[in-house]
Amino acid sequence: NNPYLQERWVEFNIDIRPASLVQRLLPLREQLAGEFERDLEIVGIVDEMIMDSYFNKLRDEEEQLESNTAFDRISTNILSNITEFQGSS
Repeated sequence: NNPYLQERWVEFNIDIRPASLVQRLLPLREQLAGEFERDLEIVGIVDEMIMDSYFNKLRDEEEQLESNTAFDRISTNILSNITEFQGSS
C-alpha cells in the first residue's frame, strides 16, 4: 500500500506432478493429525484443571459460609464423614 513503491512481480511456470505432490502432502497430513491429537489431549487436561479449580472454589466458599453461621451442623458433618470412610473401604 506504499504509493512510492512500484509493483513488482515475477511469473514462471511450474510443472505439477500429482503423484509427487501427494507423496509430500500425506506425511504432512500425518504430522498435523498427530499434533492435533496432542493438542486435544492438552485441551482435555486443561479442562479438568479448570473444572477442579471451579469446584474447589465453590467448596471453599461454601465452607467459609458454613463457618460464619451461628451454629455448627454437627450431624451433617458426621454423616458426610461416615459416608466418606465407608466409601473408601
